[in-house]
Amino acid sequence: LIPLMGIHGYIVVLYASEIFNFTLSLGRLMKVADLRPRLWSWIIKPLFCVALPGFLLGNLSPLLAPYLSSDVARVVLAISLTVLSYFALLRLTGSLRQEDITWMKEILSLGRRRKDNLPQAPHGQRAL
Repeated sequence: LIPLMGIHGYIVVLYASEIFNFTLSLGRLMKVADLRPRLWSWIIKPLFCVALPGFLLGNLSPLLAPYLSSDVARVVLAISLTVLSYFALLRLTGSLRQEDITWMKEILSLGRRRKDNLPQAPHGQRAL
């Protein structure tokens, strides 16, 4: 593809190889960690939770435009509302549980404490 399509062919090859590598790596990780894919919980609910606020705020932004004088303010407001709505919907749908939040806080605070005291993985899953 590269001689025929130039830089566009290179980009196609790059994306295809990265997707292929990701697929193989994810399959291996799930086999080694003995994880079962949960399409509804891992893919569908989070996609819904991000699509709904994005769609609603995309349609509401023309209504907010007269009240915000700057494009930067509109973008910051839209991003903030989308992120807050996303996490609120994740909590409402049960995709983000309290134990997940606690686990993430432990991961993020890891740099402030000893490295040999690693947090446990949520949902009774084995940590790698």
